[in-house]
This record gives sequence, C-alpha cells and structure tokens, in this order.
Amino acid sequence: MNKHLFCSLAVLLSVSGLAVAGPVINPVILEGNYIRTTIGQAGTLGDGYQPTPGLQYDASGTGNFNGGDFLTPGSPWDYFMLKADQTAGVTGNNNDPAVGIRDFRPMLLEEVSGLTGFDNHVRWIGASESARLTNEYFFNDDDQHIQVLTTITAYSRLDNLRFARSIDPDQDADSYGEDETLNGRGYDANHDGDYSDPGDAAPRNWTHSQGAQSGLVLGLFSDSPYAHDTGVSSGWEIDPDFFLAANDDGDGDHTLGLAFSLGDLLRDESISFTYSYVLAANLSTAGLPAEEEIQSRSVPEPDTLALLSLGVVGLGAFARRRARYNK
Repeated sequence: MNKHLFCSLAVLLSVSGLAVAGPVINPVILEGNYIRTTIGQAGTLGDGYQPTPGLQYDASGTGNFNGGDFLTPGSPWDYFMLKADQTAGVTGNNNDPAVGIRDFRPMLLEEVSGLTGFDNHVRWIGASESARLTNEYFFNDDDQHIQVLTTITAYSRLDNLRFARSIDPDQDADSYGEDETLNGRGYDANHDGDYSDPGDAAPRNWTHSQGAQSGLVLGLFSDSPYAHDTGVSSGWEIDPDFFLAANDDGDGDHTLGLAFSLGDLLRDESISFTYSYVLAANLSTAGLPAEEEIQSRSVPEPDTLALLSLGVVGLGAFARRRARYNK
C-alpha cells in the first residue's frame, strides 16, 4: 500500500491562547485498502485546494481508487458546525474555500499513523473566538469506516452547546453523472430501526445515502451516549438544530447530517464524543462501529503546554514525509 503524506505543523497563538491568524497548512492524504481520503487545512474531509481525493472507496478492498469520488464532484461539502447560546449564530468550517465558511482557524495538522494503534490517523486543531476544536480521524487499512473523535474546549462559558457534521454524498456523480441519491434515516426500509437486531440502527444513530445506479453507500453513524439525532437536508443546512429535530427531506441531491446536544461547558472545560463516516458496497454490508470499539484504543489529545511553547517560537516546524500530490 502506498501512503501519500503531507505533514505540517503551524501554530500562532496570542497571549490569551487564542489563534489570531490562520496559517496555510498542507493537507494529509491517508490511504487504506478500502478508503482513501484527504484531511484538509479546514479540519474536514477533503481540501478545496486540490480536487482529489475527497473521499474515495474501493469495495473490493484492493486499493483501486479509480472509480470516482464520493465527495469532490461539483461543489464539495463536508462541514462541521458549532452553536451555543453565547455564539453569534453558527460557527464552523467547510472543506470548499469557495463557500467561504472558515470560522475555525487552523493551529495544528499532524499525521500520527501507527503511533496510536491505528494504521491511518490525523489530528487537526483549530480555534474560533469561543472555542478550540480538535478533530481526530483514524481508521485501519481494512476498515470501511472513518472514525472521528471531536473534542471541544470552551474559551468562555457555552450554554446549550450543539455540534453537527454534514456531508453532500456524490458517489454516482463521476461514474454515472448522477447527483441525486436515495437517502434515509435508520437502517431498515421503514427507517425505524431495531436495537434488538445488531444489523439495524435507530434513526437517531444512522443516516445514509445510496447511489441509485451503483448502490454504493455513504452514511454518518454514532451510538454516543450524548444526545444526538440525524437528518437529511434538501439544502446545505448549517444549523445543528435542523438535524437535532430529525428533519428528513427524502431522496435527491441532498446533504446528510448528524448532530449532538452537549449541554453546558464552563470556561476551559472540554467535551469529547465520537462518530463515523461509513462506506459500503450496499446497505446490507454496511458495518456500523460500536462506541466501545472507538474508546478501547488510546487517542490522546496533544498536550496544551506543548502547543503554547510552539506558539512562543512562532509558526513552529514544518515536517514533510514521502510527500506527493496526485494531480
């Protein structure tokens, strides 16, 4: 397996610890047997400054990623969003710079594959005026899902904190010229799920799209103990409350969303939670990872004091290993 890695570290901190500028950070490309993806400077899947890979999938598990991209055709959309009573609306980042949503300035992007128990692992840290946010993306070579650990640390009190991820699935766009997908919540045909059956997932845990031509599946999943729900939006919805309300706009060229209701955070308090991007050849083969599977491995957050010391130095160090773009 060839792994193309762009690793960089760039930190610029003010005296208060907030990021005051956003350095340009080179993306990291991770590749397993089933999944090939980029983690970009916005801390999302994909990077708007390079067309591919956004999110590629090989159902055969042979590392053949010539069948198209699930994310980058058209205007790519992978977005994380945060909202609290004290924030001025919604803050978040999208992978496409043309959209202009980049509220969390990048502080750190590092590739730590093989150091934390996972074959492929990237850690990204960004900061807004209200919070620092860490996204950890990790998967093993034989996995068909990307696990994500998000940690939010409040710079000031955040009441009624909500967070969401949304993605615009385009698995049939490259191969069939088809942007519309068959979308749903829950795992069975009635979208009601059945906890007694390990093959099903309740609507609040799982939302998915299926290519009308290919049958390929992209979904968002979590069985986190924190309150959460899923939704399907006919537009590029940026409000976590839309997905927490379990809205489902049905089939079409829509976005999927998974949102969490996280309660209140005091200043300097942190909260961590997990979720997954799931890819599959069809719905019957979609494997949904359990929360304990994620938490059984150590995924440490970078030491804050180390970040502060790097900030005093300036932009820090730039490391590049086996770097190569696929144009």
